[in-house]
Amino acid sequence: MIIILFIVLLSGCASNTLVKVEDIDIQMPKIWQTSIPSSEKVTGKWWKIFNDDD
Repeated sequence: MIIILFIVLLSGCASNTLVKVEDIDIQMPKIWQTSIPSSEKVTGKWWKIFNDDD
């Protein structure tokens, strides 16, 4: 009985409409680039930068 109630409740959240990527008005770049930050500051005893005694 609980399972049936759970299924009925979840079916109310279901959507029958499909969203196509073309319908969204956002322009994405053809090439995605991001810089990789330097890791020099976090090598070694990185936990010391938090100044936590624990």
